[in-house]
Amino acid sequence: MVGKRKTNRKRNPNNPFPTALAGVLSLLGLVAISYLCLCSRCEALAREIKTLEVRHAELQRRKVNEEYKWSNLRSLKRVEEALARFQIPMSWPRQDQVVHIARPVDIGLLPSREGWNRQVARHAPAAPDARSVLLHD
Repeated sequence: MVGKRKTNRKRNPNNPFPTALAGVLSLLGLVAISYLCLCSRCEALAREIKTLEVRHAELQRRKVNEEYKWSNLRSLKRVEEALARFQIPMSWPRQDQVVHIARPVDIGLLPSREGWNRQVARHAPAAPDARSVLLHD
């Protein structure tokens, strides 16, 4: 009886492709696919950011335009023209029509930004702040 000859697995002609190389190639393929997915996602986000930036610029331009229109409509000349157009007789109040009301400043009603209330409280006047209010008959 002749014993079975021990074959060297590294030189086995039945297994021409090494497993270590297959593992490395699989890992490289996985890294390549992940890279392509990340690149496509980054490009999609870049396109979305670009469209949002264009929309933001357009809205900013429209906002400035509307603020300009509103400031023109609120001008004294435009208000007087509108009063004349609708035939509304108005004039400035007489001295006896103006009422002055003293109102204390409540620091708790001021906007609360960190440190800002403390700074306002430190510089607030000791006496109540008098404000003028116009009342028309």
